[in-house]
Amino acid sequence: MICADQGINVWELITLANRHPQVNILQLGPGVSGHCIAIDPWFIVAQAPQQALLIRTARLVNDGKLRWVVDRVKAAVVDCLAATNKRAYEVKIACFSLAFKLNIDNLREIPVV
Repeated sequence: MICADQGINVWELITLANRHPQVNILQLGPGVSGHCIAIDPWFIVAQAPQQALLIRTARLVNDGKLRWVVDRVKAAVVDCLAATNKRAYEVKIACFSLAFKLNIDNLREIPVV
């Protein structure tokens, strides 16, 4: 989100950062998935709200990421319609890598749904 705001190509930045032997930044998605990361931290926040401020903030940021991604997709569709003179029903959007782990079909808590 910061890269988009600053006009930085996040994919190029990740590629460059990953050239360092101790760095392995994963591909970004519209938030976190699975029960462990998406749900369980809220139990910690509920139990110890004053000590879990960082966890709460991280979850709020991740939970809000989907809205940010949806807004970006909508803007891209509007740009596509304007550039191609197509109608909205003619535009196709593909969603890849929806599961939260490689080579599984578990879609629990995925933001894309």
